[in-house]
Amino acid sequence: MGEERRPAASRVRCPKCRSKTLALTETGEWGSTFYVTDGRLDRGQGFHEPGCIFRVDAQCALCDHTWKVRGAVQITDCVIEDQESDHA
Repeated sequence: MGEERRPAASRVRCPKCRSKTLALTETGEWGSTFYVTDGRLDRGQGFHEPGCIFRVDAQCALCDHTWKVRGAVQITDCVIEDQESDHA
C-alpha cells in the first residue's frame, strides 16, 4: 500500500486576526487550446497547459481578510518541513 499522507503544517497565518484557518491560492499563467473544425468550436475538446506560478494569495476563513503571501511563489513555500523526515 502507499504511504499515508498527513496534512502539512503551514507557516501562514492571517496578519489581521492571526487565524491559521485560511484558503491559499496559487496564481499564475497557463494556456488553453480549443480546436475549431469547419467553423465550429467544440468546447468539450480542449486541453489546458500549466505554466508558471508567480504568487500565492490567501484569504482568512475567520475574518475574510485577503493578502499576498510574502516570500511565496507556490503553495509548497507555505509549508513547514517535517522535522521527522530529516532524521529517518
